[in-house]
Amino acid sequence: MLTTETQQFARVLTDKLAELTNQRQGRDRIAIETSPDEVEECLLAAERDIALMDLGRKASTCREIQAALQRVQDESFGICTSCEREIGQRRLQVIPWAALCVRCQEALEREDGNDGDQFLPLAA
Repeated sequence: MLTTETQQFARVLTDKLAELTNQRQGRDRIAIETSPDEVEECLLAAERDIALMDLGRKASTCREIQAALQRVQDESFGICTSCEREIGQRRLQVIPWAALCVRCQEALEREDGNDGDQFLPLAA
């Protein structure tokens, strides 16, 4: 049986997934446009690259949210998939689709040589 708190997280996750899915419809931003002006051509290419990175990030977040919703169904939501310890409530409030506790997330980032600047700050 799901706790009220877990049900609330499931609603937040479902809403976020719907929001991201609707935002991903803006694929027209990646249309290839050409211009006789070299500078404008470079700007269009840069805008297209940014749009592609944004779509990729949103798609990745959608997959993470879907995995979190599966953990809700499996009744393993809020448990670190690495060390099986409870994920802190503050962390889940900031990143409700978090699969790792702060300690495991930081260890993963150190292994990858990633200082984490591109991600949201981790909450304990």
